[in-house]
Parts: sequence; structure tokens; C-alpha cells
Amino acid sequence: MNAVIPKKRRDGKSSFEDLVSYVSVRDDMTDEELDLSSSSQAEQPHRNRFSRLVDYATRLRNESFVALVDVMKDGCEWVNFYGVTCFHNCTSLETAAADMEYIAQQAHYAKDNTDPVFHYILSWQAHESPRPEQIYDSVRHTLKSLGLGEHQYVSAVHTDTDNLHVHVAVNRVHPVTGYLNCLSWSQEKLSRACRELELKHGFAPDNGCWVHAPGNRIVRKTAVERDRQNAWTRGKKQTFREYVAQTAVAGLRSEPVHDWLSLHRRLAEDGLYLSQMDGKFLVMDGWDRNREGVQLDSFGPSWCAEKLMKKMGDYTPVPKDIFSQVEAPGRYNPDFIAADVRPEKIAETESLQQYACRHPGERLPEMAREGRLENCQAIHRTLAEAGLWMRVQHGHLVICDGYDHNQTPVRADSVWSLLTLDNVNQLDGGWQPVPTDIFRQVTPTERFRGRRMESCPATDK
Repeated sequence: MNAVIPKKRRDGKSSFEDLVSYVSVRDDMTDEELDLSSSSQAEQPHRNRFSRLVDYATRLRNESFVALVDVMKDGCEWVNFYGVTCFHNCTSLETAAADMEYIAQQAHYAKDNTDPVFHYILSWQAHESPRPEQIYDSVRHTLKSLGLGEHQYVSAVHTDTDNLHVHVAVNRVHPVTGYLNCLSWSQEKLSRACRELELKHGFAPDNGCWVHAPGNRIVRKTAVERDRQNAWTRGKKQTFREYVAQTAVAGLRSEPVHDWLSLHRRLAEDGLYLSQMDGKFLVMDGWDRNREGVQLDSFGPSWCAEKLMKKMGDYTPVPKDIFSQVEAPGRYNPDFIAADVRPEKIAETESLQQYACRHPGERLPEMAREGRLENCQAIHRTLAEAGLWMRVQHGHLVICDGYDHNQTPVRADSVWSLLTLDNVNQLDGGWQPVPTDIFRQVTPTERFRGRRMESCPATDK
């Protein structure tokens, strides 16, 4: 999954009502429907689609427009608003924009043009169709990661594109303290939260400034890592700075030291030593004292002299016998050419979609060609042989794991392009829900063993 923060107005005059309208009103709802629904349109023609729909919904209280689906454990509401799945923690969805505007007016702003409106989008890959409970947990987790867990918000699930996505409109002003969240490093925080949700719910891993690492770890994608995977740097001579970054600095990042002697020994293992000049530390080549050194703080602010001395005390010079204290010191070779090694990334060994494509994804087209795919029951039985079952979710057919109900469903048309609700309705009897005893009728011969995250060659797919 991925997180996107759309560009917004710079004058601080974003509208809660306009944003909530965009988030919660279906795109396929025509203005004619709204004009017929709301009698206030002639009196106030400037009112937006959301306002007109709210007028009609609140006047009739018709469940086909606004229906409470569930109240979550933390008190937030799951609402169906004219066909759109919404989650919010306001008084009601109809008054959400007014509630946010009222709180925003009580805010303690640093500047007069500070915008209290914040909007971001969570998007899943095209083959994924997360359950509403997973979407809600994703919204709440990302809000907490931004420090907005107690703020007013409205989120709505959109299925009008190939990628299912959820819009989140949130008030940056705290409803109790009145202080405004500055949202520093918001994109980085959202990227890390997405990686955490991928591990928790099994979503397909995506790109970002935080990436997965072996051992279910989440690490920052550093410049060194990006350079290592850059095709333009492979096959070229290694610079002295690259040598320092890929050996000593990389080792110190993975295994930090806490005293100067340990730091000197770690550098000496790669044939390097530390020199102090004009208040700054230089990494020098122990084999060629005439080679120009590299400033240690060029690898990041945490390597500056001030922070290192604050961490490890007053600077201790390099012992004269430092290279005799380590075994077989390394050596920088200016003629060394980096091997043309294919970049790697952490990815799923096999996803539920790939498993489904290997089993029912191959059998169903064959059955259709042979005329054996007569009704929906034949599809259910074929899926059950692989330990899978099918249901309707977000207006699409999705395939679920029969053994692990926490596994994220995948869209059926990503397994076989013809496996859509419209095509299934053309079969005898149309769409029929899966029988509750399907796995008693059909004994699965195989099952999805679950996903694992492992290193694999990077591809363009």
C-alpha cells in the first residue's frame, strides 16, 4: 500500500465542506439526482453537492442514503453514505464539516493563514481488496502515526479506479487543546506506517522512503542503498567516499559503537583512520596518507563532531598502533570496479493472487473453453479445491483464503480477467453466494501456505 498527500491551496483557505463533499459523495451520482432530491437548491444555488445531499438525507432520514453499519471499539462510526463506505468520529457525517469548522475557529494559530484542513490518501495495489475492518485499522494507524489520533476526521472508501483507495480528511486542530498539529515529516511518517500495515495485514509491499528488511524489520532507504541499486553506478570504479560509505559507515550504522577506541578499531578494520582538522573529523586512508580525506559529517548530521563528542565524551586521538590491533585491515583499491550485481528488494515469496493464478486461474479458463463452467456453483467448487472461496466486496468479486480469514482478499478479475460480477450474472442462475458448507462438499487438495518476505531480484513489475 502507499500514501499520497495531494497538493493543496497555499492561502490557508481550504474548505472542510468542499473536502468532505469530495471525499464522501459518489462520483457517479448526477447533479440531476441531487436537484430532484433537495428543494433548497433553488434558494441557495452556490451550495455544493455534499450540502444538497445532506439536506435530502437529513430531511428524510432514509436508510438508503445514510445507514449506520457499525460502531467501532473506539467509538468511531462506520456509515454507508449513499453507497460510499465512510468512517468518522464526528457528531454525525452530515454535520462533520460544520463540526470541524467550529473547532478550527477556536484554534491557536502560529500564523493567520495557517490551514487547518489536511487531506491524504491510502491506496492499495490493483489486485488487492482489503476488508472494511482492515481499511478502518489502516486509517486509524496512519492517523496515530501522524499524531492525529484524537483529531476529528472523515474517511471514505473509493472504488472508482483500478486501485481501491481511501480518502482521509482530518482537522489539524485538536478538539480539546485547540492547538494545531504542524505535521512535520508527514510523508515519511505515512511511509513507515504503510510498511507496518503491510506486515500486520499482509498487504503487498510497496515503495517508499521506508522499506522492508530481513527479519521483518523496517529501515530507512538511505542514499547509500539507493546508489547501490542504481544501474548507472554499476560497472564503474569505486570512489574513496563510496568505499568509506559501503564499509565502515555501513558497519557503524548496523552496529553502533559507544567509545572512541571502538570507533578507531572499526575504521581500522577497513584500513581507515580518523583525523581532526578545524573542528571536523576526516576519514583518511591508512595505506595512502596523501589521499584526500572524506568529512565524516558528510554521511549525515549524526556524524558531526559535536554530536559524537556529546555521545562518547572528549575526543581521544587514534592510537599509533591501531592497525596492529586489528587482523588483516582492509584496503581501498581505486581501480576496483563494482560487480554488475542485480539489485535486490524484500518482497513476497508468493502472494495470494499468485497462488490463485496458479490454480483456479489456470483451471477456470480451461473449463470455460470446454463448456463446463455452466453456473456459479462450478466456480465455487473449483475455488474450494484450492482452499479458496469467493464473495462480493466493494462492488467486485474477491477471492478469499478459506484457511486464514485475516488474509487480505484479492480481486477475482486480477486472477482471471473474465471473472467479474457482470459475467457471472450471465451464467445459469446468476451470482450465488458460496454455500456455508462448501469445504464439506469439496475437500481441498491444496492450500495457500501464507506469505513470507524474502530478498529477491528487483524487477520492473
